[in-house]
Amino acid sequence: MRKLLTRFFGVSTEVIDFISDRKQNYLQRLWIVLPLAAWTSIFSQLNPLFLKFLIDSLTQDWRNLGQITLENSTQVFLVILFGLTGLQILDAFFAYIKGVVLIRINQNTESHLEDKFTQFLSHFDGAFLSGENNLRLIRNLQWNVTSTQSKLIDLAQKLVESVAAFGALIFILPLIHPYLLGLILLSVVSDSLIDYLQNQNWRKYELIESRQNEQRRELQWRINGYFNKLLANGWIQQIVKTYTERRGKWMETSYQQSRSDQFFGLLKTITNVGLNLASFATAGWLFRNNLIAIGTFAVFWLYISRIKDQLQSLSQIFRLIFELRFEFFRYDFLLHIKPKLDLEIQDKPKLKSIDEISLQNLNFTYPKFYEEEKAYFAKMRQRVGGATKFDDPIKKPIKSTKKGLLGSFQKFYNWLQNKISHQSLSVWRRKNLLKEMGELEKMFAKTEANKVVLEDISYTFKKGFIYGIVGYNGAGKSTLTKLLKRTIDPSDGSILINQKNLKTIDPIYWKNYLASLEQESFLWESLSVKENLLLGLNSKEASKIKDKDLWKALELVDLKESVNSLDAIIGENQEFSGGQAQLLEIARLYLQQKPIMILDEGTNQLDAVKEQKILNILHEIKQNSIVLFITHRMTTTQKCDEILILDQGKIVASGKPQELLKAKKPNLFQEFWKIQVENRQEVKL
Repeated sequence: MRKLLTRFFGVSTEVIDFISDRKQNYLQRLWIVLPLAAWTSIFSQLNPLFLKFLIDSLTQDWRNLGQITLENSTQVFLVILFGLTGLQILDAFFAYIKGVVLIRINQNTESHLEDKFTQFLSHFDGAFLSGENNLRLIRNLQWNVTSTQSKLIDLAQKLVESVAAFGALIFILPLIHPYLLGLILLSVVSDSLIDYLQNQNWRKYELIESRQNEQRRELQWRINGYFNKLLANGWIQQIVKTYTERRGKWMETSYQQSRSDQFFGLLKTITNVGLNLASFATAGWLFRNNLIAIGTFAVFWLYISRIKDQLQSLSQIFRLIFELRFEFFRYDFLLHIKPKLDLEIQDKPKLKSIDEISLQNLNFTYPKFYEEEKAYFAKMRQRVGGATKFDDPIKKPIKSTKKGLLGSFQKFYNWLQNKISHQSLSVWRRKNLLKEMGELEKMFAKTEANKVVLEDISYTFKKGFIYGIVGYNGAGKSTLTKLLKRTIDPSDGSILINQKNLKTIDPIYWKNYLASLEQESFLWESLSVKENLLLGLNSKEASKIKDKDLWKALELVDLKESVNSLDAIIGENQEFSGGQAQLLEIARLYLQQKPIMILDEGTNQLDAVKEQKILNILHEIKQNSIVLFITHRMTTTQKCDEILILDQGKIVASGKPQELLKAKKPNLFQEFWKIQVENRQEVKL
């Protein structure tokens, strides 16, 4: 089965294994879904036949029912009636079993797939996860991972339903008069043709309308979210004008699409009314001439709907194949991206304390894609490019060389592959694929132009010290902290933690020793104040912290009076300004007191007084920690024990604040100090 799916969808076995993981649950779903799907489909096709027999038994003197002879037609009627009722109850019972049993299996499978995907992403490096194109790709897959497996189940279900339904129809169609059968087929063909034209016309607008609607909704959301700021700065009219223009374009495209749908709907209705008129007239004439029974006249319109349903089901099968092929392509790409972190050794050492972090000849360039990744990408690009030709975009159909049943199957397989290839020619599908490939090509091209970010960095951070890191924007300050967090690995050189190479420590486990404060505040709305304060602590650590400890931390950062309750939900009954949000994060940092604390512009929204108070708190708790403080405020750095000056990826100077200020050799610290402190004083004078 795996090889068949791999060949049919043109993807690697890793994709099929990833989607169909937890095979026991997957097979359980199949064993429940497929037999019930076959039963439901067969019963649905045979149901009109039972109704026909039921009606005919009232108008004919039936005595024989198969091999059984009954006393009169009334008994025949009752047997058919109770038989049909029993089958309907059985069908409902099967549906109940399917719903009750499958819901638990589905929940377990979905939970497992979500956890697996999260675990899969947790070992990706920060270089890959920081790119917006990459994140967009990941977000789409992360949200769709469970639905993709469900689509695969749906595809198997619909295939079984179609086979069972057409098998049942084989027994029914001979019972229908040729005239009525011809009208049924004519009705089905006309509906299918109109649906095909409608879908083709709808697809013409699909990409345009979808993109325009996305832009409109995004702009609408931002206007609503930042209305006060836009109004205060006098930008509201300009932004609303832009929104109105985009809304107008979307509305026009949506109107054209809707008008097209309504036209084809009207055409279908008129066609159906005409064909129904002809069908009923023909059926009436056949009945009057004793060519059909009254039961056939009463239920022949059900046969029309059944056959239409099966053709629509075939259309859905093709659509599912297209959607799965597109989604599998994305998974195939992602699963063949190798994490740039060195995961060969993943120790979990128990470090009672971290006495020092030693950087030795550290170099870093954001990693390029591996050659095998590029080769795989080129292979996928060739396959996608092949979708513009009339041959199969993944693999050419096998030629039928054998006779009999196997030869017929091969011919059917060829037809199916050619059908898929032909459908792949549709503009909307090709544009989707080419757009996806174009964005991936940009990712590859961008990494090829990566520059050296850090070069030959050697330094030792010691426990009990606060280190200020200063430099121009783009000097490599934040990259250095990413290396210390091990979201990325150095291109060359090493980071030693108590003389142990950081590359040998499991990156997820290593995060337990870190607490950080980023430039942008991160408070999790819909969680309480207490839950936000305990973020970053495991359950054992969190259990040791009492409510009084939380209030003490809030009091230290002057936030106690602003908090309504520890159970107050942020974003609902508790609001914080930008500065207050940073204070809450600093309270979180104080509660964690991890061996390594990193503040990357984490006080940029605080006033000078509050910032100095925060630094005093850090001095109180630094005895058991290494504190790194990235800042552009020179007054803040006076509270640091050591200063590192980064320029173009190199440490150009280091030392105590006063030593750097008095140094005879000019340095950036002196330049920043003069601009921020001395010049400001001159202006005040």
